[in-house]
Amino acid sequence: MAAILQRTVVAQAKKPTASVIFLHGSGDTGQGIRAWIKDVLKQDLNFQHIRIIYPTAPLRPYTPMNQSMSNVWFDRHKIAINCPEHLESIDSMCQTLSSFVEEEVNAGVAKDRIILGGFSMGGTMAMHVAYRFQQQVAGVFVLSSFLNKDSIVYQQPSMVVSSRSCGLSPEWKSSLAEASGPLFQQPGMMVLSRLHLQRIPSFLNRLAPSPGAIN
Repeated sequence: MAAILQRTVVAQAKKPTASVIFLHGSGDTGQGIRAWIKDVLKQDLNFQHIRIIYPTAPLRPYTPMNQSMSNVWFDRHKIAINCPEHLESIDSMCQTLSSFVEEEVNAGVAKDRIILGGFSMGGTMAMHVAYRFQQQVAGVFVLSSFLNKDSIVYQQPSMVVSSRSCGLSPEWKSSLAEASGPLFQQPGMMVLSRLHLQRIPSFLNRLAPSPGAIN
């Protein structure tokens, strides 16, 4: 059974015809990332016809923090691009977040009108959900995120050419903070390169400083 996650939802003036599921970074909450976006934009991220959903990751022991409890989407063996992924925790959360997508579909939003995305770990989680479990969503956006070098995401058939009507897997858009420096920009550039090689429509923007380090 999928875990039940807390969520913050931005109210719409009209019946939603599209949805955005925005995942926070490690140690944060749905309310926290919403507040950060509001601080950056000087207003809420709000559209009359689009439902914005900010789920909160469950508390779990987090290995990079010596098993301290933290709101994280999945565990990591360590924060390094060359280490194996913690697939047990990733796959479990993919199932949980897939239920969010299905809830939106059941509420009348077409799957190709749903976008998944997130900051840092949230962006990584969004890529796993979209490219491995929900290939019919409209797209993926990530902010200061990366995939491990040998990520299982790259091994998915949907990462080459999908059989759905538009012919390609979900579009990918990413933003990297200039102030993060080459060390932290390199993993994002690696993801972009891999996606280009596998014919996934991909775009990269460079932004002002991000709210935290890659995690």
